[in-house]
Amino acid sequence: MARQFGSTWWGEAWVRSVEANISADAGRLSRGRTYARQGRVSVPEIIPGLVRAEVAGTEDYIADLSVVQLTNDAWQALIGVIASRTDNAAALLGGELPIALLDEAAEKGIELLPGSGEITPDCSCPDWGEPCKHAAALAYLVADAVDEDPFVLLLLRGRGRSELIDAIREVRAQSTRETSASSEARQSSEPSSSTPEISEANGVDADTAFARDLGPFPPPIEVPQRAGSPVALGTPPPIDSGLRLSELEYLASDAAIRATDLLHQCATSGLELSPEEDLARRAAQTRNHPAALSALAQASGHDLDDLARMGLAWGNGGVQGLRVSTTRWDPPVTKLESARVLLGPRARVFANVVTGNGIQLRVDQEGSWWRFRADDGLGWVLDSPGFADPAELL
Repeated sequence: MARQFGSTWWGEAWVRSVEANISADAGRLSRGRTYARQGRVSVPEIIPGLVRAEVAGTEDYIADLSVVQLTNDAWQALIGVIASRTDNAAALLGGELPIALLDEAAEKGIELLPGSGEITPDCSCPDWGEPCKHAAALAYLVADAVDEDPFVLLLLRGRGRSELIDAIREVRAQSTRETSASSEARQSSEPSSSTPEISEANGVDADTAFARDLGPFPPPIEVPQRAGSPVALGTPPPIDSGLRLSELEYLASDAAIRATDLLHQCATSGLELSPEEDLARRAAQTRNHPAALSALAQASGHDLDDLARMGLAWGNGGVQGLRVSTTRWDPPVTKLESARVLLGPRARVFANVVTGNGIQLRVDQEGSWWRFRADDGLGWVLDSPGFADPAELL
């Protein structure tokens, strides 16, 4: 069976847009598809409004596709649409393009997919057809890049990932500041209802009042509730050892924590974990300490956002939570039906994931269901333990 282009709905939408809006006969498009299937197109270079690649024909040619970029006003409106719903931004960061985003953008008069006259092909070959088979091959291959990352579609319309994310964060931050200012204004206008101070002036001695609130001391326990801090090393490790004092202190502290957990029988030693699982465990410990998490990301060679997602997954579900956060699989359709019904008629199903009403429900290969929430900076993140029944997550 011949290879098809557009394995996601947004990649398929790109193909339909190309076929509808590039003036060409069916034969030229067919030859372009053949060239793309034969691997004649190099990895495309994509910049705002332009995609370029080398295409092998009778000789090597340079093919271009120019795409009309959105105006600044259109971008401001689109950023507002994305920022208004956290699940839109999370879906994009998670590698998906929600249909709802296209619908909401269209309501504002913004079309993400290029329309008539908005795609212009060009090629260094002598064929004056528009497009020639080389440019047509490039147009089909772009669908692969759009499948892989829907931000490619937005880049062709004029804005890259980092620029767009920064703009979305700024809009949401501004909205938060305005909401906070409005709340503070309301509070300042309301009459104060503070509790009278406890003092000798109202007949109660402050020391006596607070002493009365103290309950009995707990009985002594043999096992400490928390691990102690490691004793500071008197001298640093040798320079040529490859070790750092801060790393040794961390290892000692971590060993003490795991030993305490073992004594309380609430965890294993952690020695059975794979390197990735242990990294997620450490990320969970440091996720509320940005400097430590950044150092861990740098030392491990992981992206900081990926490491933060791993830490959240581990904190909520341990090994199973990490696996369901990083693994996609194709369960029987009937397995997903109950979750799809719970999330309503507009719920979307992709692999083992059901998305709708601003949340995701994912099922792992052991049959447990997990809930993910949309995070502006991290995409979809795990925020619940696993349950056998997806209804328990709502």
